Amino acid sequence: MTPTEKMNRTLKRAIKNDPRTLYAIAKAANLHYSIPDRFMREDDVAITLPTIAALCDVVGLELRPVAKGGK
Repeated sequence: MTPTEKMNRTLKRAIKNDPRTLYAIAKAANLHYSIPDRFMREDDVAITLPTIAALCDVVGLELRPVAKGGK
């Protein structure tokens, strides 16, 4: 699994487990509803890093770099 796939899966799980509606999450992230809706419904959706960061912030995830071992 690629880092992007892992990130997407983690974010989708957090959004799904959030008690708020997808509309409420989108509104709290200052996004149009269609953006997270499409992200949740489709496997291969390109969304920008600022959009991912906004969604992470709303659902309580921390988006940060992690040092790779041996570098």
